Order: sequence, then C-alpha cells, then structure tokens
Amino acid sequence: MKNLKKTIFTGALLILSIVLLDIILGYCLSYFYHKAKFGIIRRQDYCLTKSDEDIIILGSSRAAHHYVPDIITDSLGLSCFNAGSDGMCVYYHYALLKSYIESGRIPKLVILDLTAQDVEVSSGATFTLEAALDRLAPYYHDVDIVDSLVNFKGWQEKLRMQSVLYRYNSKAVQIIKCNLIPSKENNGYEELTGVLPDKMNITDADCGRIDFDEEKCMYLEKIFHLANCYKIPMLAVVSPMYQISNKSWIGKIADISLRYRIPFLNLSNLVDLMDPSYFADVYHLNDSGAKAFTTILAGRILSADKTFGVLE
Repeated sequence: MKNLKKTIFTGALLILSIVLLDIILGYCLSYFYHKAKFGIIRRQDYCLTKSDEDIIILGSSRAAHHYVPDIITDSLGLSCFNAGSDGMCVYYHYALLKSYIESGRIPKLVILDLTAQDVEVSSGATFTLEAALDRLAPYYHDVDIVDSLVNFKGWQEKLRMQSVLYRYNSKAVQIIKCNLIPSKENNGYEELTGVLPDKMNITDADCGRIDFDEEKCMYLEKIFHLANCYKIPMLAVVSPMYQISNKSWIGKIADISLRYRIPFLNLSNLVDLMDPSYFADVYHLNDSGAKAFTTILAGRILSADKTFGVLE
C-alpha cells in the first residue's frame, strides 16, 4: 500500500512538473514571440491583431513579393498592407481575412493572389492545412478562427494544442531571428533581387493531370462567401510567372470566382512583363517586375472604380 501511494505521488509530481515546465517555457516563448520586431512573426502578429489598412493583400510568396503597397497607396489614395506569406494557401488566407472581420476591421478592398497550390492536392510540407496550423498555432485560444481550423483538423490536433510548448514547436530559432535580425520590407512587401538569364525562353509548366483538393476549393469558396456577406470588394488575381501555366487550375479558380461574382484577373502571362529581366525566378517577380506589375494592376483598379467602389 505504501509503495502504491509513493508511486501515485511520484506520478502526480511528475505530471505536475511537466505541466509547469510547459507553462513556464511556453510563456517565455510566447512573450518573445509577440515582442518580435522583424520578419514573418512581426508581420503575422500585425495582421492578426493590429492592421487596419484600407486594402490588404492576401496570398503566398507570390503575393509577398509581387505587390508594392506604396504604389497602391499612391495610386488609389488608400492605405495598404501586404499580408502575403511564403508556403501558405487558402486556409491561411481565410484565417487572416476572418480575423480582420471578427475584430471589426472591414477592409475597403482585398486583393487575393492565387496559385495552383490554392486548389490542388499538395504533396509537400507547405501549402497544407498542417502548414497553416503550424504558423497560426501561437494564436490558439486568442483568435477564434484559429480554434475553428484546429477543430476542422480533428480532436487529436485539438488535444496537442493544449500544450503551450507545442504551439511554439520548432519556432525558437525563428523567434530569436525575428527579435534580433532586421529584415528589409515595406508594409509587408519583400523585394526579391536577381534576374533570369537574358533571352531565356518562357518555360512550359507540367501539363499533366491536376488533382483538385476539395477541402481547399471549399475554403476558397468560404473566402469569397465572407467577402460577399460583409460586402467587401475583392479582386482575385493570378500574378505573372515566366512560364505557360496549366490552364486547368486557372479555369477552376475562374469558375469558383464566377459563381461568387468575384472579379478575376488572370495576369499570369501579362505581355508587358514577359521579359526575363523582370523575374528573380520563373515563379517570382524581382523588385523591378513587382513595381511594374503593381503599377499596371493599380491602373486597372482605377479604371474599374465603378465596379469595385473602393474610392467612394
């Protein structure tokens, strides 16, 4: 009996120690996470908790590197923030937009940059629900939409999220970097340098069969539905790339956009920018290309002002 009590006491003490360690270390990581001054952590925290710009840009790395907020502001007279984030897809875009709305921040225009990874099955570690949850985990219990995404993932993820340390899993190095190492950005925009080889031919994308992810397509519809419900003008865009894209995924996005009456611009092979000097790689514009593209896009928005109503 004595041994049993000792075992129970030892076990309870061990569990308590683990819980306290989880809370203490988790609190320390949380403190420095939310104090970050640079990089993706600062941008994400700003988007989820503070940003109230008139125009927000959502999307993956192609959004982060293709849209220059200063040019949009100068052209439209409205404040703008680029919330694009590498490796993220519709789950993440939906969470950011939903967080704006839930906190009463209603944008005057949302520009949503879309890629094939927003509608097709992903085989890697990025462009997935898991990737979005890993990025958003520090906001569990603080931002309602993050809790909803965790619930969508299932009870096992919900159980893991009870650990504060789990929410900051593998983020220690990133937290240090985002607190100590300045990064160059402009209202969320991150410029890319470098150019493709001179006179490089436009590449052909793989034209094989694309497997569409029904859950991703559903979340794209949820984004469009949100915009319609709250009467938020939204523009869906496929920005330039130095390749001929598989038309099936662009057609899929166009079909969904049409159903929700969301204006859609396929600028993937914009003639004025089909020059290797504008690209850092076949998927991303460099700084010169981004400035030229944003100027063209802002001009198109201005010319369609009656449709978007952003300058009323």
